[in-house]
Amino acid sequence: LQAARTNFERNGKPVEEIIVFLIFTRQMDEYLYGRIKFESEVNRNYVTQVITETTVKKSLSQMTSETPTDNKSIFYGIFLKLNAKLGGVNQITEIENAEESSLRGIPSHEETMFIGIDVIHPSPNGALRDCSIAAITVSMDEHATKYCSKIVVNPRCNETVQLFSEKFAKLLAAYHGNRGMFPRRIVILRDGVSDSEMIKAASKEMDSIRGAWTIAVPPGTERPLFTYIVVQKRHKTRFFKGE
Repeated sequence: LQAARTNFERNGKPVEEIIVFLIFTRQMDEYLYGRIKFESEVNRNYVTQVITETTVKKSLSQMTSETPTDNKSIFYGIFLKLNAKLGGVNQITEIENAEESSLRGIPSHEETMFIGIDVIHPSPNGALRDCSIAAITVSMDEHATKYCSKIVVNPRCNETVQLFSEKFAKLLAAYHGNRGMFPRRIVILRDGVSDSEMIKAASKEMDSIRGAWTIAVPPGTERPLFTYIVVQKRHKTRFFKGE
């Protein structure tokens, strides 16, 4: 890591596009992974993809001569992640051309902003025991395939996101700068809220979102329709095109 840091510092002008593959021959530990991400993506703004030797061997064993482009292979998933990290688009949902007639009548998603919110709490023996980390991610384009995010430091084990209005106002401004318009509909997908915290978190965060709207949007702009959805299921579902 020190050698990589020195090499980056010697490079006088920043590189616009760079992909760094880091392949390790031993088991990856959380500390080393964290240091890599901190040095490259936080300090240098470089995109990285960490892969262990075990992962490479497992993926190569799946890529037989009969199925060289298996969509379920590990490499396929890694390249999807890399494409998204570099601003690419993997899939687009075309609701307007859907075969199901029930889908054709729903409002266009082209003027809709999707917001994802989650809070992670520290473990009892973790290094950061005094705070929780909240993440806010919003879609930036008409297909909801490009996104922007903000990180918020919360008081320990506090599920409600602090400083929400300030962060979301900046995301609204970024959305307007990217699209030249403000959303007419906002869908909030909230993860990690228990039944006992649901009403409290929803009420405070919706107040913050409305407050951010008044901060970032010129007076007289039509206020969007809001939908607040609490996501409680933890099913890991992947969709693949049929044979």
